[in-house]
Amino acid sequence: MDPIFKQVPIFAGMDDASLEFIAQHSKEHVFPAHEVIVREGEQGHQIFIIAKGSVRVVKNYCSINELDLAVLNDTDFFGEICLFYTAHRTATVEANIETRAFTIRPLAFHSLGQKMPQQYAILLLNIARDMARRLRNIDEVYAATHG
Repeated sequence: MDPIFKQVPIFAGMDDASLEFIAQHSKEHVFPAHEVIVREGEQGHQIFIIAKGSVRVVKNYCSINELDLAVLNDTDFFGEICLFYTAHRTATVEANIETRAFTIRPLAFHSLGQKMPQQYAILLLNIARDMARRLRNIDEVYAATHG
């Protein structure tokens, strides 16, 4: 198991067996600087865990209305909405620098829920907390740009 899984905040409080399960169901990728990793509007099929690097999350990518929503770095994640329902990506994510990330498909998390429901509950609570924090940050960005 890559040691990054023990450092990711959404996995905080989970035991080694559940982290190993998640790691076994992950796939490693390396994205060069400035590569678009996901595009707004495309179907989301996996969550991304950033092991090393930096990405920017952008609404209306390459348009006159482009808006940077966030910069994510080591141990951050994106694409979590696909864990709850099949949806289109809500933003484009582009690598700022070379970025190493792990992808995990929703089925792996569903399997975790069946095999280790208490660990799955910890994971969902951690994701919900982070999503609430992100929503608050986006609200602040929106308020600042729309006065």
